[in-house]
Parts: sequence; structure tokens; C-alpha cells
Amino acid sequence: MPAIMKQFETHRSTLVVACTGSGKTRLGVEVVKQFKGRCLWLAPRYELLTQARDAIQSETDLTVGMEQAENDGLGEDIIVGSVATLHKDKRLHRYGRGDFALVVCDEAHFSVSRTYRKIVDYFSGAKVLGITATPDRLDKVGLHNLFQSVAAVYDIQDAIKDGVLCRIRAESVCVEAIDLSGVGSNRDDLKQDELDAVLRSYEALHAVAKATLDRAVDRPTFVFTTSVGTANALVEVFNAKRTGCANAAFGDTDYQLRAGLLEGHRRREFQFFVSVGIHTYGVDAPWVSCVVLHKPSKSRTYVAQAIGRGTRAGKPDLLVLDMVGNTAQHKLVTPADILGGRLPPELVLKVKEKLKTTESDVMELLDQEERAERERVRLEREAKADAERRLLAGATARVRYEVSAADLFGHFKLDVTNILLQSNEAIQPGQVERLRKYKIPIPADLTRAGAAALIKKEAGRRFYGYATYGQVTLLARHGIDATGMRLRDASAKIDELLNKKAA
Repeated sequence: MPAIMKQFETHRSTLVVACTGSGKTRLGVEVVKQFKGRCLWLAPRYELLTQARDAIQSETDLTVGMEQAENDGLGEDIIVGSVATLHKDKRLHRYGRGDFALVVCDEAHFSVSRTYRKIVDYFSGAKVLGITATPDRLDKVGLHNLFQSVAAVYDIQDAIKDGVLCRIRAESVCVEAIDLSGVGSNRDDLKQDELDAVLRSYEALHAVAKATLDRAVDRPTFVFTTSVGTANALVEVFNAKRTGCANAAFGDTDYQLRAGLLEGHRRREFQFFVSVGIHTYGVDAPWVSCVVLHKPSKSRTYVAQAIGRGTRAGKPDLLVLDMVGNTAQHKLVTPADILGGRLPPELVLKVKEKLKTTESDVMELLDQEERAERERVRLEREAKADAERRLLAGATARVRYEVSAADLFGHFKLDVTNILLQSNEAIQPGQVERLRKYKIPIPADLTRAGAAALIKKEAGRRFYGYATYGQVTLLARHGIDATGMRLRDASAKIDELLNKKAA
């Protein structure tokens, strides 16, 4: 919260990136409470509007109105507005340009669209807060086109570690009948009709249904697929194998019917809820403990949103069954990409390659690769440190464990006499910590003024890219003056010495 308000001191707009299930709506409500003046909350779907409205009403005493289809705002403190409704001139111009102090853009990855921008630009005096779980867009239109800063980032790895989200077990299921080698791509994603032809084949549907029944066991499950036709066909196969275990809903399904099915799923009246698009955002379903990805995609946003439906805490884990991530030549987004988080892309790719030949938990493989990479880096650092120690031990120059104050200052060509005359005050704890961080020896007679001079000099050298104290002292023992040398040149010279020593 403080980070957001701080950004608003110097920027009109700022973005918060927080993974699905980590409390973005509550965060938005807290920001709304901080503003004096009316607020507008924008969202792309009715479920998100009602979710925001209910949260504001339950956590504040503010009045809340809605701008959506036949619902009209009547001057309330907070207006929750459908983008599809409010961007129309007739609805938008019912409000004055200065009516709102804050505009909240829910699902902000949609906010660079023409309709969102029209509304935000109209209320030009309002601050703008974007909240999203997935800041990257398939069409490559950057959110920097609307948001001037990023106030905070809270990713899925942090949330799992903090216990905000449950642990995720992701399994790649190889379905031989699903071969996407003949499916083409359009500008944004795979071609829908060609994709459907593969996924709706008799063999593919039965293989996916059997694998899901076997792996999900009794877990309440969301299944994300490609089209209404494929969804209905998959429901038929599920129900043929186990009567009444599956239902489906779509964007054009009546909202009340959709809500009734969702409630039935929560009460476990059926196990598999198959959908096309409608459950990827705006649906809070903490009871879901299995997600089936039956729609291959190049969109990180889509896959992250789908997985996010089941990540709410309160259960041992979420099982993600990826039926389509290892097929053909397309560069598809898989759970490994989402769960890989801050890992280097090459490690994530390594895990994806392993999944083609082994049935393993994606997170376990990612953890293994991360541990292996940390160990590799540790061993590499130890080997380099050991080589440097051996180099120092064999140096012909004078080597002493204790270094006098005069030696310290001499390496940086500082006026030791003038510094030592400044003060006899004892070195401060913070200075000790900083010198240790810089790996600079601390003689018993080093004063506060001397420490300050060393810290200032070393900090300046590091900022401007000059050789560090450690590099200067090491090279000095080999008769090389590195006080005016750049850091990269000093590193190269040390490597050269090490290689000579090794040879």
C-alpha cells in the first residue's frame, strides 16, 4: 500500500502485478479507501464487477453503483463499470471529466485496448491504478503505454513460499492421439478450426477423459478446452465413462445458469466443469484442486490464468494436468513456463525437454534444476576462490594477513596523514558491516574518519566501474598498479594470472 501511494506522488498511473489468488481485489479496495473523492472501478466482465462491488460494500461504508448494461450509476461514492458499457459515448458523457479521483483498472493486461484507453483518457485528472496477475500480452502491446511505473510485483513463487497459495503439482500427460504438427498459427495463437479438428477426434477425447479420470481421482476439477463443440463432446465422453460427472458452460450461457452450475460444482454435485474462456478470470473457486489444460496456447496470460483458478490456499496442493504442452513444433506455454518464475530460460527449457521423456512433477523438476544450478554456481565460486588463494600463496611479493591502515589508504592513493588527523573517533558498527561487505580488512586502529574515507572511495569506484579493493590489492602483490584500471580489465588480468599459474 505505501509503495502505491508513493508512486502516485510523482506519477499519474502505476501498476501492481500480483499472482492470481494473492488478494488483488482486497488491495484495490484498500487503495480506494485512501482516496478522497469518487472512484471508478473498471473491469471487463460482470463477475469481476460484482466481486469488486461486494468487496467494497463489505469492507467500507461507501455507496457503490454499477454501470453495466441496464444497470446505471446514480451518483454513488464508487462506480464499478463494465468497459464494454462505459466506453460508449452515451454512457461515458453522463459523467464529468473531473468526477473521479481514482480509476482502478482490474485485469489491467486488457487496459491498453482502445475501449479502456478511451475511458481512462476521458477522466484525465484521475490517478490510475492497474492490477493484474499477468502483465504480458500475446499481442506484444506493452502496458508501459498506459502505466508509468510498477509499484509492486508479487509472483507465484513468493505467494507459495508465504503460504498465500497452495503448492502446485504439475504433470505433463503425453496423449499420442494429440498431434499438432499439422496445426498452423495465426498472428496471435494456433488456428482454432485446425486445433479443434485434432482435439475433437474420438481417440483424443477418450484418451484425455481416461487420463483425467485416472489422475484427478476425486478432485473437483476445471477443464479448459478450445470451443463449445469440443467442450460438449468432452462432457459426453466423461459422462459415458462415469454418469453425471461432468458439465460445461460458455460465454453465451445464461449468467444465472452459469452461476448455478458453479455452485453445484462447489457442492460437488459433479466433478468436472468444462469451460471455454469463462473461468480463466473473474471466478473465485477455492475448492478446485485440479486444473486440466486441454487447450494448447502460446499465451502466457491464458495459461497462468487457467492455473490460477485452483491455487487458493486451504488444500494440500493443486494438481495441474497438461494434456497438450509437449506436442508438435509449436512454441507453447506450459506450466513449466509459469512455475519457472525467476529461473533462467535455459533451465526452464531443460525441464520442458525432460518432460517429453519422463512422467514427473513439473515443480519437482524445476526445484531439482534450481538446486543443481545453485550447486554448480557454488562449486564454481569455490574453485575460483581456491585458485585465487593459491595464487596469493605463491606470490613473490610480501603477503601479510594483517594490513595496516597506511597500506589500506595507499592502495587507493589517499592522503593518509590528512585522514588520520581528522578524528580519533572509534569506527561505527555500520561502517564495520559495510567494510566487511566490500571485503576490506579492518585493522584495530582504523578510525571512523578512516573507515568513512575507504567506504566512500570503494563505493565510488564500484559505481563508476573501476577495480575493487580486492582486485587492486591482489594485482599489487604481482607488481601491477590497478588503481586506475576498469573492473572488467582487472578481472581479465586476474584471470590471465590464474591461467598462467594453472599452466
